[in-house]
Amino acid sequence: MADLLANAFGAINLDLAPRVSVVVPTRGTKPEQLDRALRSVLAQTLPPYEIIVVVDGDAQKAASIRPPPGPCKIAVLALGQPSNGRPGLVRNRGCGAARGDWVAFLDDDDVWAPDKLRLQLEAMRNDSTRFCCTAAVGTAVPCRRRLVLGDIMQHNCVVCSSVVVCMTVLRNAQFFGDEPYGQDWRCWQRCLQHTDGSYLPDALV
Repeated sequence: MADLLANAFGAINLDLAPRVSVVVPTRGTKPEQLDRALRSVLAQTLPPYEIIVVVDGDAQKAASIRPPPGPCKIAVLALGQPSNGRPGLVRNRGCGAARGDWVAFLDDDDVWAPDKLRLQLEAMRNDSTRFCCTAAVGTAVPCRRRLVLGDIMQHNCVVCSSVVVCMTVLRNAQFFGDEPYGQDWRCWQRCLQHTDGSYLPDALV
């Protein structure tokens, strides 16, 4: 599998600043909470290529978002209409606008540790994987370092706000479904049909 992945996607060169698009879904009703989430992304020791905030609502609500300044572009998009409890639609809107080779997800009520992106990209480079997740504060779901599809068939040990995945893998997995529940779990399962994953036990979310 490692040789196949290296041939399919190439090596991760951290010296070339991998292009990571960060997708942040929000309802736009708690600006201080969103601001904390965005500042935790802007404080990364390996900065992302871009941040895409997707507002679950119309353009007027999106226009009210005032992102903090930082070292990368922050785009604010509107879903166009309420998702009616289908978060996959909101994340897919952000994925569709992403220009990076990698996609990371962050819910607006979570924050990242400063080294999160760097540690995950290093792990994937060392493991020859193209999917990575980590532990999160308050979660205690054990996973093996090398994550395979069978590890998440019976229970979901993947915290959405911890995921970094190659865009090619995510595209092959056909992104998220429009189900109200479990759409992220099913997306991770489809991703792990195309790559093994790396799991970091440190709580980086």
